[in-house]
This record gives sequence, C-alpha cells and structure tokens, in this order.
Amino acid sequence: MKNIIYWFSGTGNSFHVAKRIATEIDADLRPLSLFTAKELEKGQNVGIVCPVYAFGIPRMVMEALRNVPDDLGEYVFAVFTYTRQPGYAGYLLEKAIAKNNNYRSACYGLMMPPNYPPFGGAPDVDEQRKFFDSAEPQIDEIITQIQTKQTGHFEKNNPILRIMGRLLFPMFLKSLKKSDEKFFADEKCTSCGICERVCPAGNITLNGKPSWSGNCEQCFACFNWCPENAIQYGNKTTKQIRYHHPNVKLPEILKQTGK
Repeated sequence: MKNIIYWFSGTGNSFHVAKRIATEIDADLRPLSLFTAKELEKGQNVGIVCPVYAFGIPRMVMEALRNVPDDLGEYVFAVFTYTRQPGYAGYLLEKAIAKNNNYRSACYGLMMPPNYPPFGGAPDVDEQRKFFDSAEPQIDEIITQIQTKQTGHFEKNNPILRIMGRLLFPMFLKSLKKSDEKFFADEKCTSCGICERVCPAGNITLNGKPSWSGNCEQCFACFNWCPENAIQYGNKTTKQIRYHHPNVKLPEILKQTGK
C-alpha cells in the first residue's frame, strides 16, 4: 500500500515541500483541490502539505478534510509553509479530521519566502535564497521524523498567535467572497489564459481579459504566474516582484486544476 500526500499551493512553496517528501517516502502526490475519498485505502499513511492563511489553513483544504472517511489513515502528518508562524493551523487540521480516533498525527512548520501582495509581496532573489538555504535542511529533518512516524506538534508556534488565529481565521473566511474585487488585468495582458488555468478555485473567466467571480482562495496564483506581470491587486502592486518557487514549474501547479 503506497503512501499518499495531498497538496495545495499557489506559488509552489508547498508543492516543492510535498514533492521532496513524496520522493523520500515513496508517496503518490495528489492535489487537494481534486480530492476524492475513493483514492484512500484503509490504513494508508497520509500527508497534507499546504500554506498558512491568516494563521489558519486554506478554505479549500478545510472543505476537503471535512469529507475524508473515518479510516483516513493510521498515520497522518501535515506540513505547513508560512511566513511568520503557523498560528492555529495545526489545531484546525486536527479538528477537521477528529472523527477518526485511531490515527496518530504530526504537524510540522516551515518558513518560506513571504509573497502576499497586500503585505508587500515577495523579497528580492538574494533574500529569497536565504529562506531556501534555511528550509532545505529542515525539510530533511521533517522527512526523517515522518519516516519514523513521530507524533505531536513540531511546528514552532507562539501561543499568543495561536489564540489570534482562532479569532482572525473566521474573519478571513468571511472576507473571501469579496476579496477578489481588487484584482484586474492591466494593459500588458495578452489574454493568454494562464490566470484562468492556474486558479485552483475555478474563479477566473477569460472574456478578452480575465474577470473574477467571488470565489477566491487568496492563493494569488494568478498574480504570481502571469508571464506578463499583468495581474494587479489594487493600485500598489505594479512594481512588486512576482514569485514562485524556483524548483516548481507551471505544468506542475496546473495539476491541481486539472487543466
């Protein structure tokens, strides 16, 4: 029985981590956006890799986890990529799969380059490299712990931020419906359709230029993968660096959209 790792990623940070772990533990990689319970086998070891949003986990990840069967797996691990701290993410995940009382679980955290446009976007390449150099040995350590099925919360966390996550994350979820109102494509748009294809929520429609439909996940894949840097978010992003993990290519990210 093969291990399985589910991933969700807008910029490729989480996908890179999932791919590295999958190679070492002989696991199939599956996008969480295309999750189906039929893929799981009883007793399977299951991994979940995703970013932290507002000290919680992406809405799409939450919805997928609510549909997992009672026999999710004997060993379940999660790896969260984040900029500051994971906050309430690990506890949200445990709550989502708490109906399974037989599994053993572990949560890990990994700091990666910041890339959230409303907070200024990504740093320059030299600064990004510092994050990558720090992250790789940590991924090695996480792999070793997963291979020996360690259990517990291994993500470095500030208790105050965990409490903040309990307060902020529900507010973040409520704001998602209108969160894409600031998106637009400027005059550099060539109508290539990459923004539409890369959106894991199917939230973008291309009618000459892209339009957003109020079902945003705030992953900013459209913003960061546009080859012309034509996607903007408000009036302060034109000069921001577009970011995606250097070891992740567009066709790999497109796997989570089925396009």
